Amino acid sequence: MALVIYTANPAELLAAIKKSIDEKQVENWSYDSDSDFAHTPDLCEFQAWLRPAVDQETLKFGILGKKDVPMTPLIYGVYFSKFAELLFTHFNNDFSLIQIDSFK
Repeated sequence: MALVIYTANPAELLAAIKKSIDEKQVENWSYDSDSDFAHTPDLCEFQAWLRPAVDQETLKFGILGKKDVPMTPLIYGVYFSKFAELLFTHFNNDFSLIQIDSFK
């Protein structure tokens, strides 16, 4: 289960996303010292975390759920769709394709 972003500069894109959160250009997202991203509005606040991994041509995000709380299609869908929305809204020129695996 992952969100995969195809980009020429995956490390730069990850840094730009963090910077936009730090500078409050992007709302409703935070990240922690492990670089895990959390969606912060009330509906799914800290119900999961997106963990980035930088490859040569992709920036991938896996999803981590809370301990003792099963991952649901709602949480999965909210986190990945809202992160895709962030990318389209703020970084549309920085990637060529976003792929999101179905919930399994």
